[in-house]
Amino acid sequence: MEWERRWSYELRWQPHYRGNGVRTREVATVAQLRAVVEWARRNPNVLRCSYKPTDHLVGDQVKKCPNGHSLEAPNPNQPYRMIQQMRMVRCATCPGHYRTVCPTCRAPVFDPALSVECRPA
Repeated sequence: MEWERRWSYELRWQPHYRGNGVRTREVATVAQLRAVVEWARRNPNVLRCSYKPTDHLVGDQVKKCPNGHSLEAPNPNQPYRMIQQMRMVRCATCPGHYRTVCPTCRAPVFDPALSVECRPA
C-alpha cells in the first residue's frame, strides 16, 4: 500500500442557487482543486469555498513478512479463521503506518513500507 494525497473541498452558496446550499467533493490533483477554487471565485452565488488535504491508502495490503512467512494467524476467538493483526502507528513525516509482527519469526512489518525519512512512533 501507499499514501495518496487528495483534496476535499466544500462550497457554500446562497440557498436559492442550488439545492441545500452545500457541496462537498474530493479531487485527486492540485490542478483540479485550482479549477474549483477559480470557478468559486468567479461565481457570485458562492459564499464560501474551503478545502483541506486528505490522505488515502491505495494498493494491496502486505501479506508476507520479509522472510516469506504469512502474516495471518488464527483468530483467538475463532481458531478456524485466519486474521492479520495490524495496528496503526503515527509517523513524524507521513500519515502513518500499519504495523504487524510476523507470527512465525517475530519480524516487525510496516505497511506502507518505511521510507528513509520515516520515523514511526
